[in-house]
Amino acid sequence: MVRRLQLLPQYPLSYTFSFVSGTLTITSGGPAPDYSLTATPQSITVEQGQIAQATITLSPVNYYQGLVKLSCGSLPANVTCTFSPATLTADGTNTPVTGTLTINTNTAAPVVGQVQPMKSTQVMPANFFYLPAALAGLLLAFRRRQITKYLKPHQWLVLLVLLAGAAGLTACGGGSTASSSSTLAAPGSSVITLTAADSGDGPSHIINIGIKVQ
Repeated sequence: MVRRLQLLPQYPLSYTFSFVSGTLTITSGGPAPDYSLTATPQSITVEQGQIAQATITLSPVNYYQGLVKLSCGSLPANVTCTFSPATLTADGTNTPVTGTLTINTNTAAPVVGQVQPMKSTQVMPANFFYLPAALAGLLLAFRRRQITKYLKPHQWLVLLVLLAGAAGLTACGGGSTASSSSTLAAPGSSVITLTAADSGDGPSHIINIGIKVQ
């Protein structure tokens, strides 16, 4: 027969708990929030004097949240760039955000003015001055005898000066259509830089985009 011996503590045990205030901080445990930047297409081909566009995509990493401003650098002569929108907003849900990059190869034509041909707007001043001059010439041709009765020699001189001025303005208006070569980007290939910078102290990135003007 086996007997079990149970030992009882000589003194009873007691515990006391004390609660103090503290701060609980939860970290991701992974890399810091960041983002990547891509352009589609990465190489843009555009006709001289025209515009071309690319889609810019910001892809958040590790729940990045912030405002990212876009800008261009290393632009060739007579080439400008605009962004719509100019700032991309990441909301912290890892959802990609897109914008549009517009490349313009004619500094004399704003991007909003590309919808209408440039020549039509430049011909308007010529037509404006040509029509009155033509009408005045026809009037003089058909009513020369009647006008000579009322106009004195010095009045004839004033009329001729006015007609000459109208003809000169007509010539200037018509010639302006051929003076746009200095505002066009030269044909060739180049590489521009696209910079994305966090509005605060967050990360910034730079990507290269090829531009070919033909």
